[in-house]
Amino acid sequence: LASREKKPETVYKSRKRALLRAFPAGRERETALSHVDMLPGRYLLTMNASQVKRHLKLVDTLEKRKFVVGSKRGKRSTEFTFCTMDKPFRLSQLCGVLTLNDCNILFAHAFTRIDGKVLDIFRVEDVTGTMPIDDVRTEKIRNDLDSVLSGKLAIQAALTEHLAKWKRRKNDVIPVPLEVEFDNDTSADVTIIDIFTLDRPGLLFKITRALSEAGLTIHRARISTEANRAIDSFDVQDKRGEKVTGTHGLRSIRRRLEEALL
Repeated sequence: LASREKKPETVYKSRKRALLRAFPAGRERETALSHVDMLPGRYLLTMNASQVKRHLKLVDTLEKRKFVVGSKRGKRSTEFTFCTMDKPFRLSQLCGVLTLNDCNILFAHAFTRIDGKVLDIFRVEDVTGTMPIDDVRTEKIRNDLDSVLSGKLAIQAALTEHLAKWKRRKNDVIPVPLEVEFDNDTSADVTIIDIFTLDRPGLLFKITRALSEAGLTIHRARISTEANRAIDSFDVQDKRGEKVTGTHGLRSIRRRLEEALL
């Protein structure tokens, strides 16, 4: 994906043309064009036409609500798409609500339009791997998110209590040392933070909260797991919308992550 993003602008134009062909000429295509033009190029590289159509419906519905949740159930996992306005700690709140409802996050994409609307896409499965994410749980996710955004539910306190039942004993797993790596060469616009650590429930909430506490905006998250080792990658910018290049800033981020995860 990184190598594709380095290619000339013609790559994005080609992807855009192919995607827009899925929309009837006229108003629908113009709406789709306006939508993708408000998002970073990586949106074109990772989303297909059917996903874009679902996202447009969510964005349209958001005009009347403070958030919208879309879901698409697959054979082994469920895709949740959250559409809301961008706010500090928003991604960590979404991760927390999913964890609170026993969802294991397989991967995530976080996109922000230039008008402040965010589209955060999560592929999840039941934390035990034995149960589907049914309509009842989906509705609870919506209700819990409403409670979090309205201030009725303190997500960090709720998670601390909830995760106690999933806490693993130290001798049950092979230790995985925490590694934090920074990449300022691959992208001209964002700092890429790669985090390697022990996979456990609530991990993505802790990471995203720590990054938000460091004053960072998360533009994309890529989540993967090998055995009990989590390999998570985040594209971030500072409060000025720039990469984090100073030694002091990078050390501060590393320290916050270590405090959250060790």
